[in-house]
Amino acid sequence: MNPLMKPLRIKALGKLEKALIARHLGEMGLIERILSGFSEPKRDGIIVGPGDDAAVIELGETARIVVTTDMLVENVHFRLDWSYPEALGFKSVAANLSDIAAMGGEAIGIVISLGIPPMVPVKAVDRMYRGISGALSLFGGDLLGGDTVRSSAIIISISAIGVLVGERPLLRSGARAGDKVCMTGSVGRSELGLMLLKRYFELTHRPRKAALEAWAERTAGYFKGRLPSSLRKTGYACISKHLMPSPRIREARVLSAFGPSAMIDVSDGLSADLMQVARASGVGLVLREKDIPIDTNARAVAQALGTSPHKIALSSGEEYEIVFTIPAAKIRPAARALAKRCGTSSEVIGEITEDKESVVVIGTRGRKRALVETGFRHF
Repeated sequence: MNPLMKPLRIKALGKLEKALIARHLGEMGLIERILSGFSEPKRDGIIVGPGDDAAVIELGETARIVVTTDMLVENVHFRLDWSYPEALGFKSVAANLSDIAAMGGEAIGIVISLGIPPMVPVKAVDRMYRGISGALSLFGGDLLGGDTVRSSAIIISISAIGVLVGERPLLRSGARAGDKVCMTGSVGRSELGLMLLKRYFELTHRPRKAALEAWAERTAGYFKGRLPSSLRKTGYACISKHLMPSPRIREARVLSAFGPSAMIDVSDGLSADLMQVARASGVGLVLREKDIPIDTNARAVAQALGTSPHKIALSSGEEYEIVFTIPAAKIRPAARALAKRCGTSSEVIGEITEDKESVVVIGTRGRKRALVETGFRHF
């Protein structure tokens, strides 16, 4: 996922240790360091372990379970003045179900661990779970259980469980030279929505209890009503995308029938997620900037904010579009199926190459440059 906000400092670590994690390891380095202390899964039936959108476990001859987990932490992934309770609950589910879908799975249900300060109004918790229920109704799955604890910040940690729909999981590591790189829908709105929240909804410091009470009462209309009139329509579309994203559940299911070689959801940002595919598959890629579909609302807001929509398209996370690699012969039938069954467009935005040292983007003016991994990292 792509919070795009500064994470909280880890109080248990000294200044030197903080610097080492932040500057020398980074998020991916920290994950690699953690995994280095564990051996490869040895138990029979573990098809996919750490390193992809979800784990896949085979139980018996027919059942293949998909498991993932994700966490939203106050002041890391959201802020009270930039959100409202239903949206927080909805987004927490969407992020997890998107990971299940990106593996070619279908959700069974979720378990939720909720950390909340004692002064959070009960109304806010009710509304959070209303958002969770709404997301499950839209995208599939049931509430299976969970845990609640006292916490100084609001934390929602969800683990989602699903079943594999096709014959094999759709991994990040399957891309092959000659495959085309394709993407559903369009990108850009989520990051621009966050930029608008930062610009127009930054509240001055207020007592904790007052901030929680204001959050408990806030609705979606609050954000639309306080945008400048020139941004009320396009800007609200971007803010809505950031606060309540919709994972491409049906689209992933349709695509799985066409055997894409690799698949990932756009959660950290298009450039970052494509880099993950290239690294995991041991391949290079060429991305064409002009072919990346950018949402029309995002283009309008980018122009109003004086920023490049193409730059935003590469870095915007929490879009939850599906990026997939697929042999050229399957592109047209897959695109037709997506349009007919889901009403969703898809575009070819690049191709996979053999040279794993060459991961490049061709700019709108035809200049080739190295693809830089933009987007959010926790450290």
